[in-house]
This record gives sequence, structure tokens and C-alpha cells, in this order.
Amino acid sequence: MNILILGNGFDLAHGLPTRYTDFLAYCRDTISTSNSGAQISKSENVNREFLALITDNVWLSYFLKKTPDLDANKTWIDFEIEISTAIIDLCNKAFTASRKSTNARGINQHIENIKIQEHFGRFVCFENNRLTYKTLELFKELQKFTNALGIYFCEKAQAANSRNNFNFNEDILLSYFEEEKVNTYIVSFNYTRTFEHLYDVTQNEDNKIDYNYVFLLGESNIDYLKQGEDAENFLTNNLVLGTHSFTREDNKTVIPVGFNIFQKHNQQHKYNTLFDYQNLLKELRGYCKPVNIFVVGHSLEKSDHAKLKILLCECKTADITVYYHDEASFEKYIDNLTEILGEEDVAARVKFRHQHDGTFGILRQPSEDGAD
Repeated sequence: MNILILGNGFDLAHGLPTRYTDFLAYCRDTISTSNSGAQISKSENVNREFLALITDNVWLSYFLKKTPDLDANKTWIDFEIEISTAIIDLCNKAFTASRKSTNARGINQHIENIKIQEHFGRFVCFENNRLTYKTLELFKELQKFTNALGIYFCEKAQAANSRNNFNFNEDILLSYFEEEKVNTYIVSFNYTRTFEHLYDVTQNEDNKIDYNYVFLLGESNIDYLKQGEDAENFLTNNLVLGTHSFTREDNKTVIPVGFNIFQKHNQQHKYNTLFDYQNLLKELRGYCKPVNIFVVGHSLEKSDHAKLKILLCECKTADITVYYHDEASFEKYIDNLTEILGEEDVAARVKFRHQHDGTFGILRQPSEDGAD
């Protein structure tokens, strides 16, 4: 069995504009006066929905404020950190304000100041002598942002820009096996089906690899938006977009449990994106045949450590190959993977390869295909 773990770096390697700053830039340009006529889709239904989702969206305005230069080096982990930082900052300031006075009138005044001064201040209130948050309203704003992201990935990032710059080195997936059909799981932390669109040739009876897909964060799909131009009620895209789990052990932050819906872990259960992942883990338990795990384009950052650790450790005899695209990422991958597995396990089971290496690379330049 092969397990191919994909992150956003896989899409970026193929020229897709899937950085979160790419999406922010597109939204900014769409709502600006000079580009108000921009169309994301050939469907007017989709265009109307997209514009409605991003107009006056509190999260979009926050991200544009925090990233005014739309730095291309920003990654999705930076985005997730921003969500966490915004929530922690809001809760800390609101809690501090509620302790600055001994009477309700004074507390209300402090809370009103937060409403005026803080970006998310309107989601804080003091009612019945109790500090509360409009958590669901704030999350609905994030859902709108996420739905817009889903449209962007379908109509711009994936549909219009995906291209095959490389020859996928299937020999890497076949070299350890002699079976007629080699079972290979594509475990994706992306919202796109880039691998399937470019490389999956399972319809060919002669193909020796049987691909199966696991989307841990959901997959972008807007077919429901195109069912009728007169549709008024739009469904959620069910994409997981949030932050890592909040840490409450140090007692320095006071985050109500209602904010847990912003955690990716909670959303994965809410949107049922763990079903295929759980089935893969069941298959791995007690699996006696060789297992090879390949990681391409995933940063191995803390946000996904829990899911990655279980997947990488479920079969202790599995060999792991991590592909990097430059020396800086190489160093990060060593550190991040060591934090997940420990130094002994990394030394025993992990190999690091450049993803475009002529011999061992998994995405080889066409001129290098077949190189020894």
C-alpha cells in the first residue's frame, strides 16, 4: 500500500494560485470600484453569490487589514494563526474589560469601548450581568468567507489555472510492489482535486495503480450553485477552515468553549470529513504487507500534527519519504517531523528527497523523465 500525503505546496508546484493571499487579492480586486464588474464565473448565479459572500464580510476585512501587502510568503498556517490570534485577543480584552469595574454600568461602558475600538467588537456583549459572545454570528461570517473560498477554488484556482508542469513519477509508487494492482491512498489537506485531474488515469485498464481519495478538509464543489439561476438558498460548501485547538492550560487566556467551532478538529466532525480517514486507519491496523508513505507539499506544521502523527504511526513498519522543494523547507521538515515522531523514529524510517530530483524526485521535469 502507498499513502501519498498532499499539502498546498503540491498545488503551488503546478502553478495554481492557491495561497490564501491569492484569494485575498482576488476578493480585494473584486470589491474595489475599478474592478466591480469582475466575474468569477460564467454563471450569474455564482457571481451574485460570490459577491454577496465577500461584501462587508468581517473576516475578509480583518485579513486584508492584517496582510495589507498580501505577502506571497504567507502560508495557510499563518492564516490559521490569525484566526486564533483574533479570537484570543478579543476574549482577553473583553474579559479584562469586564473586570475593570464593580458595577454593571461601568462594565457596560468598557464593553461599549471594545465595540467601538476592536474589529470584532460587535460580537461581544454584557447582558444580565454576564459577559457573552455572539459566537455563532461570528462563525457564520467565517462560513461565508469559506463558501467564497470554495467558489474561488472551483472557478479560478482549479478550473482555470491547473496545468501539468511535471511528469508524476509513478515508478516511485510501484518500485516496492509486484501486485497487479497497487493500492494507493491520496490523503489530501487541500480543497482541490489537482492530483486526480492531472495524474489519475484509473480509467485505463492497464494502469497498475488503484487511487483512492481522502479529503481531510473537504473538497471544493459548487455544483449546487449551478442547479438553477433563480435559486435563492445556498448550501454551505462544507470546507474545513479554522485554527488549531485552543490551549487553555496556562490560565492566561479565557476562551469560552463556544469558540471551539473555529477549531479545525471540531469542523472535521461537524462536516464529516474524517470518515475516509478513519477507514484508512482501520485498514492500516494489523496490515501485514509493505506500506510506503510519501509527503509532498505539506509543511508538517503544528496545526495538523495530531492527524499526521496517527497516520504516520499507525503502521510502525511503514517507510516514510518527505519531499522538499528548497533547502529552507528541508530544514523545517526535519524539525517539524522530529516533533511529530521523535528523533529515533525519524532516523529509523524517514528519507528526505528533493521533489524534482532527476532520480528520486516524485515530480520530475519532462526532460528528466526516465532519467537514472
